[in-house]
Amino acid sequence: MLRSLGFALGYMAMVWLGRASRLDGSQVALAWPAAGVAVLWLTASWRRPAWLAVDLALLTALTFAGNAVTGAPLPLAVSFSAANVVQAAVTCAVLAQLPGSIAGQRGLQGLARLIVAAVLGTCVGATVGPALQSLISDAPWPVSGAVWVFRNAVSTFLIVSAGVLLFESRPGLAPAVTGRAAAGVLLVVVAVLDAAIFSGTAGAPLAFAVVPAGVLVGLRCSVRVATVHALITWAVVAVCTYLGRGPFVEHTADERVMLVQALVAIVAFLTLALAIGRQEEQTLQGRLGEELGFVAALVDQLSTDLYICDETGQLHDFDAARQALVPIREGLAPEDWPQAFGLQTPDGARPLEAEEIPLYRALHGERVEETPMLMLGADGEPHHLMVTAAPLFDGHGRQRGAVARARDVTELRAAETQSRQRAEDLENVAAIAHRLASETDLESARQTICDGAARSAGASAVMLFELDDSGDQLACTASHGVDDAEGLAVPLNGQMSGTVTAFTSGRPFFVSDTSDHPAVHRQLIVRTGAVSAVFHPVVNDGKTTAVLAVGWSEPIDVLPARVTELLSLLSADAAMAIDRAQLIAELDSVARTDPLTGAHNRRALDARLLDDLARASRSNLPLCAVMIDLDHFKRYNDTRGHQQGDRLLKEAVARWTSEVRATDTLARYGGEEFAVVLPECSIVDAQRLAQRLGTLMPDGQTCSIGVAQSAPGESANDLLQRADAALYRAKAAGRDRVEIAPTPEPTAVPDGNFSQVMLRAARQLLGMDLAFLAQVDDGHLVFRDLDGDVDGLELSAGQAIDLDASYCQFVIDGRSDGRIPDTASDPNAVRIPATADGAVGAYIGAPIVLDDGRVVGTLCGMRSSAVPSLSDDQLELVRGLAGSMAAFITRKAGPDPSETDLEDAWQQATTTIHAA
Repeated sequence: MLRSLGFALGYMAMVWLGRASRLDGSQVALAWPAAGVAVLWLTASWRRPAWLAVDLALLTALTFAGNAVTGAPLPLAVSFSAANVVQAAVTCAVLAQLPGSIAGQRGLQGLARLIVAAVLGTCVGATVGPALQSLISDAPWPVSGAVWVFRNAVSTFLIVSAGVLLFESRPGLAPAVTGRAAAGVLLVVVAVLDAAIFSGTAGAPLAFAVVPAGVLVGLRCSVRVATVHALITWAVVAVCTYLGRGPFVEHTADERVMLVQALVAIVAFLTLALAIGRQEEQTLQGRLGEELGFVAALVDQLSTDLYICDETGQLHDFDAARQALVPIREGLAPEDWPQAFGLQTPDGARPLEAEEIPLYRALHGERVEETPMLMLGADGEPHHLMVTAAPLFDGHGRQRGAVARARDVTELRAAETQSRQRAEDLENVAAIAHRLASETDLESARQTICDGAARSAGASAVMLFELDDSGDQLACTASHGVDDAEGLAVPLNGQMSGTVTAFTSGRPFFVSDTSDHPAVHRQLIVRTGAVSAVFHPVVNDGKTTAVLAVGWSEPIDVLPARVTELLSLLSADAAMAIDRAQLIAELDSVARTDPLTGAHNRRALDARLLDDLARASRSNLPLCAVMIDLDHFKRYNDTRGHQQGDRLLKEAVARWTSEVRATDTLARYGGEEFAVVLPECSIVDAQRLAQRLGTLMPDGQTCSIGVAQSAPGESANDLLQRADAALYRAKAAGRDRVEIAPTPEPTAVPDGNFSQVMLRAARQLLGMDLAFLAQVDDGHLVFRDLDGDVDGLELSAGQAIDLDASYCQFVIDGRSDGRIPDTASDPNAVRIPATADGAVGAYIGAPIVLDDGRVVGTLCGMRSSAVPSLSDDQLELVRGLAGSMAAFITRKAGPDPSETDLEDAWQQATTTIHAA
C-alpha cells in the first residue's frame, strides 16, 4: 500500500511537471517523465495480479485527473489517460517477455532491452493518444505520433534507467575519477556548460557541444554518475528550450520537442553506453583476476610448474613465484632452452636437443604426454621431471603458443630407488642367511660372512676377527679382498684399536678417514687399502663373539643408515652361523672321537684312510697301517677292575699320541684294539714306530702289533685286513711283538676297457657304490660305462636322461665344485629325482673338458648314503681321472674333433683291452 501510494504521489508530480512543460501556443509537452514512472510503478506489481489491477486503476484515474486539472479538454484527458496506461502496460509486458527482469536491466544488453521495450510501448501508446488528439484538434497524426514516440520513449528510457541504476540495492562500480567530490565537481561543470550552451546561444547551432561532455562523463565516471548526468542534461535542455533559449527556438513546437528528445537520447545513450561498457570491462577484469588468482592458487596446490610460450617461442611468466625449479628468463630462443634450463635425458647421460623438449614439440603442434627428463634446478641439483605439453589455440583455431606442465618427481624417484634398494638389500641378506643356514663347515661359514658383508655394503675389503684360543687377542679367521690376511691379530690389551673398541663396547665404530686415525693400525690400511672403515660387532645372546672390519677404497664421510642396518642383520645371522658351525664341528669331533680315550673312532679312521690312500696313489708314496691289540686286557680288567682298565687305555693312547705325527691317524678300532695310519711312511719306518709304541705301554703291560704297507690299487679294507692278520700272527707267536704283513703279489689286470679300469679305481679309492662315465649330448646325459650300482637306480650303458635331471649339471655350469656330501641338505640337489627317491645320498664328480674348452662328459661317483665330508684330495682324484679321460679322447679324436671323431673316441674308450 505504501509503495503504491508513493508511486501515485510521484506519478502525479511527474504528470504536473509534464503538463507544465507545454510550449507556448501548443498543447505538446516538452517532456513526459510520467511515462517512466508509470513503467516503474507497474513493474513493481507486475507479477501480483491483485495489486496490478489496483495500480492500473489508480494510474488511469491519476492520469485523467492530472490532465483535466491542468486544463486539458475532457476528450484529451480521456485519450491521454488511456494512452499512458496502455503505453506503460505494453512496455512492462515487453520487458517481462525479454530475458532478465527490470531489476536486471544493467549492462549494454539491459540497456538495449529497455530501449526496445520503451519504443514498442510508446508506439502502441501513440496509436491511442495522438490519434484521438488529431480527431479532436485537427492536429496532424503522423507529426503528433512521432512527437509522442520520441518524447515518451526518451522519458521512459531515462526515468527507468535512473530508477534501476540509482535506487537498486546492489551498487555499481566506483567512479574512475578520484572520490565522490571529484565526480560531483565534474557534474556541476557539465551542467554549467550545458546551461551556457542552451541559455546564451539562441539560434546558434551549438547543440552538438553537449555530446563531448557526455562522452567525457561516460569515460570517466560510474554508471550512476552517468545516469545523473543524463538526467541533468535532460533537465537543462528541456528548461532552456521551454524558456525560449538554445539552438532550437526558431523551430516549431513539435520540431523543438523532437529535437530536444533526439539530443537528450543521443547524449544519454552515449554516456550510459560508455559508462556501462567500461563497467563491464572492469567487471570482467575483476572476474578474470579472481579466476587467475583461483587458477594460481590451484596450480600452487598441484606442486607443478607452468611454462608458457607464444607463437614466436618467447617464454612468459604465468606466475613468477611458481617457477620453483628455474625462473623464466625472457628473450630466450627455443634453441637455447636445453642449456638455459640444464635439460638432460632421464639418466643424465647427455643434454637434450631442442627437438626433444616437450614444450618445443608442442610449439610445433604436437601434444606430448608425460615425458621424463632431468632439469638442473636453481639449487644446483638435478631434478627428475614428468613434463606434459600441449599447443595453445585461439577461438579461430590458430595456434598462439604452447604450455608445458612440469611435475617434480625427484622425491618420488628417490623413494622408489630407496624402496628398490631396500628390497634388493633384504633379498641379498636373505640369500646370505639361507646360505649360512646350510653351511656346516666353520671355515666356509666364515668365508660366506665376509663375502656377504662385502657385497651388501659395497666394500672393497672385509675381515672377520675372533678370539683366539689364548683369549688375549682377536685373530683374523676369514677375509674378502685382503692379501695375506692369515696371521693378522689385534691384542686386546694394547694400542687403541677400532676392532677392540667394537668388541668391548658391542657398538659399531666408524672411521671416515683411516690415514691418520689412531684406532686403525697401519698394517690394516696397507693390507686392505681402506680409506674409510667401520668395525661392527657380531653379537650372540648379548655377548660379542667377533668383529667385522669393513673397509672402502673410496672415502665415505657419513656411514649410510642402510649399511649399518645391513651389517646389523648380517652380524646377527653371522653370530648364529658361527655358533652353529662350531657346534656342528664339536659334534663332528665327538662323532669322530672315542669318548674314553680321545683318539679317533672307527668312522674317522675310515674317512682318513680313504683320503690318505687316494693321496698315496697320486703321489706314488708309501702308506702303512698298524694294528695294535693289548695283551691279556680281559685279565687286567678282571683282576684290577674296569676303572683301572679304562685308565690303562687312556694312558696308553696319551703316550702313543705324543709319539705319532700330526699327519698320522691314531684310532680306537674296537675294545682294546687300535689302528694307526702312517702316510708317507715306509714299512721299515712303520716297524720302528710300532716297536717304540710297544715299549710305551703303562703298568708293565704289553701289546701285539701288526704292520702292513699298502699295495697299488689295494682298498682300505684289504690293507687293514692284512695288518690285522699280521697282528694275530704276533699274538700266535707269543704276544708282545711286532709282525710285518707280507707284500701281496701283483695281480693281473683283468680283461676290460679303458673306462672300466678307470671307474673301478675311482670307486674303490673314493669309497663309492657306483662310478660312471657319461657323455653330454644336446641337453642329455648318455651313460657310456658304469662300475658298481646303487639300490633304487636302474642305470645301464647307453641309457640317456635329461641333463637337468642329473647332478652333473651343477658340475658343468659351475654351481658346485663337484662335491655334494649330503644331497638331501643341498638346495640344488634336493629337486633331483634321485634325491627325492632317496636313492643317492652323496655325489662327487668332475667335467671332462677338451683343450678347446668344450665339456664333452663327466666322470662321477655316487653313494647310497650321505658321508660326513668329501675331501679336497678326493675331489682332486676325480678331477685327475676326468683329465685323463679328456686326454684319452683328445688323443683318439685329434686336436679339433668333429662330432663323428668324438663318437669314435668314446667307442675306443669302451673297447675291450687285455692285461699284459
